Amino acid sequence: MVPQHAKKDDQYDGLRQLFPDKKSVLIYPDDFDEANKDIVFSDLVDRHSGHFSDRRVAVLFRPGRYHNINFPVGYWTQVLGLGETPRDVVFTGQLGVYALPANTQNPNVGSLDTFWRSAENFTSQTSFVQDPVSKKWCVPIPSSNHLAAAKDTEDTTTTSPYSLYPVGDLADPEYGYPSQEVPNFSPQFGMMWAVSQAAPLRRVQIGGIEDSKKMNMNGNLHLSLGDNCASGGFLGNVHIANGYLLLGSQQQYCIRNCSVKQKAAGGAWSFVLIGSKSDGGESGDDDKQKKSPVKWAQKPGLDSPNVAYEETTRSCIEKPFLFFRAQDSKTLYLGIPKLQKNTVGINHDQMDEIERVPIEWSLDSTSKVRVFTPQHTYKECQKAADDGCHMVLNPGTYHWKKTLYISNSNQVVLGIGMATIQAPGDGSPCIHVASSAQGVRISGLSLEASAISTYKNSTLLQWGDDNKGKAVVGTTEASAANPGAIHDLYCFVGGRSLDRTVRVETMVKIFFKPCDTGQHLVVESGSCQAETR
Repeated sequence: MVPQHAKKDDQYDGLRQLFPDKKSVLIYPDDFDEANKDIVFSDLVDRHSGHFSDRRVAVLFRPGRYHNINFPVGYWTQVLGLGETPRDVVFTGQLGVYALPANTQNPNVGSLDTFWRSAENFTSQTSFVQDPVSKKWCVPIPSSNHLAAAKDTEDTTTTSPYSLYPVGDLADPEYGYPSQEVPNFSPQFGMMWAVSQAAPLRRVQIGGIEDSKKMNMNGNLHLSLGDNCASGGFLGNVHIANGYLLLGSQQQYCIRNCSVKQKAAGGAWSFVLIGSKSDGGESGDDDKQKKSPVKWAQKPGLDSPNVAYEETTRSCIEKPFLFFRAQDSKTLYLGIPKLQKNTVGINHDQMDEIERVPIEWSLDSTSKVRVFTPQHTYKECQKAADDGCHMVLNPGTYHWKKTLYISNSNQVVLGIGMATIQAPGDGSPCIHVASSAQGVRISGLSLEASAISTYKNSTLLQWGDDNKGKAVVGTTEASAANPGAIHDLYCFVGGRSLDRTVRVETMVKIFFKPCDTGQHLVVESGSCQAETR
């Protein structure tokens, strides 16, 4: 069933109690003029002001259908559908949610610095914009001059003029693909996500939903703007229901548990496919691709890119997320997907009862899920952790000056809007997960190094304990059945700070029991240097 167009209602009041800052958490449609379909955070789209910004933003879309939304996702911005499945939040019409090269003055240089953003849990059933002169299908590039002017106003969500840039058409002879290699290619439909690292796309469906005329079910996913440079990224649990996966110039990309109806096309090198598949038939005579579960469209005389693949995902724990159930539209839940073994393709199913925890609008010390803002004290946050509560962090920067210690099993610490924790000044980590704590989820956080007094052994995240050189993480049997998971963790040094005493020796330390062959930790879509022991 296709969801109806969303309207403002009383759910907004409950959400506002959990997410009180209207500048960092925006709820659609409640916080927007429905006549204005543009959602442009000018200061975050502009790479000069956005790349090292202190601002953090989450935009939440309540279940419903949204037509002709124009939302170029900028730095430090996360888009979250609040449905139980991706089909509960649907973008139709033109554009929807997309990401572009950060250099709006010259998009030809590509997306090599298009970082720090994410989108998850919706369906994109959208088309691009047709240039009236060339008739090519394009995306709009915001005017840099207008972005600069908009930053000087208090209105950071503003309509801006655009220039049009072609997305690429595999069926056009100039791309060199024989017609039999790209059957049923529809250039007008799709989603653009032209990014490089620290910009995951999760739990998303591209196309596949009938409109009122039972048309427009196609849709391709573009991971670069044409063949302009892009380098690195992560797709997880993404369903391209009727179209192609266009890699363009991408490289160093991880594609985990994704399904592609047709084929992949393009790409440079270093692709890792895990538990992913396509239905696009054979890939010519390329021996590298004959065994791959995702097939590549081939150009005559050119090999497909180097691909490493695992046919199944041996251990898969999807990222926790927030959602409303269709049967209970007044209660917000924290979804905690359970461990899946030996999986192939997507899982967009509804949550089992054991996978969902209701979030109370009026939070108190008995709540199973506690929601925090940067205004809460370290003591309040640590008490919730000690009490075994799941923790959701609002966007912003948390200056705790002490380590958040997670000692209870099966706890979730989930950040939205790229919530950032600044490390203590003594070299101790932002978060320390105890060896005895199993099944912990650390998800959606940015960890920032500080000016520290002690460099040796400093770290931003420590998982497990070093017991006099002998790492301990619980028993093999229990940990293998209930591993922890890290999703979308971004660790960085410097950037917004010019202080050269800002440093850290190791971004992440993970301690494993010696000679231990058990599966303890699922790690994906991180941007950091890691050390394991």
